[in-house]
Amino acid sequence: MDNMDDIMYSFDVYSSQTRAWRKAVEICQCSSHLYKNKGLFVKGIFYCLTHGDKILMFDVENELALLITVPLPLTQFNSIPEMCIGECDGQLHYVLISEDGLQLWVLEEQYTSLWDLKSSISLDKFEEKNRAFVFNIHEKITAATNSSQWIDPLVFKDGTLFMKMITDIFLFDFEAGKLKMLCNLYQLGQNSMYSPTVLPYTMSLVPLDYI
Repeated sequence: MDNMDDIMYSFDVYSSQTRAWRKAVEICQCSSHLYKNKGLFVKGIFYCLTHGDKILMFDVENELALLITVPLPLTQFNSIPEMCIGECDGQLHYVLISEDGLQLWVLEEQYTSLWDLKSSISLDKFEEKNRAFVFNIHEKITAATNSSQWIDPLVFKDGTLFMKMITDIFLFDFEAGKLKMLCNLYQLGQNSMYSPTVLPYTMSLVPLDYI
């Protein structure tokens, strides 16, 4: 029996040929709300993180919706885990920060919930490699009632995690295990303090026009 509290998600598709929007026939039923600003587009498929153990997927070309289960159930953690999704080599990636450390998972196949743990670093090792920026991280994560107030993974792209800690923005290289500070949130404006919009982008030879 369906849960009466489930949310029904519909999808609007834009056609560059007709220059018009239309509503897709497909509808997805989900028990969780979507995270604000934690969605991305990978090889024709839109993914969006939910507040539960699912990732909403919508294949634009085939107009197919699916719920993908995250690698680890969030209820197994004593702390409040923080997570985000991203892309590398055309594959969906999932970043999880908890008392177990920083983990990077990759979705092995589309339309499945089969994940492979690509990289993992413990909190102790993370702090050891980044003492200039991090201290008492294990205590902060396990004691936090809302850890995103001081640590928040925003988006992952090509091996690098874009993340917020307190009021500073960092890049984290999973392979090297090192943080690089970019700027302070105050430099980006007041609206960047909560749920900032982050668009993963890789430099290419295609010029960008700013309007």
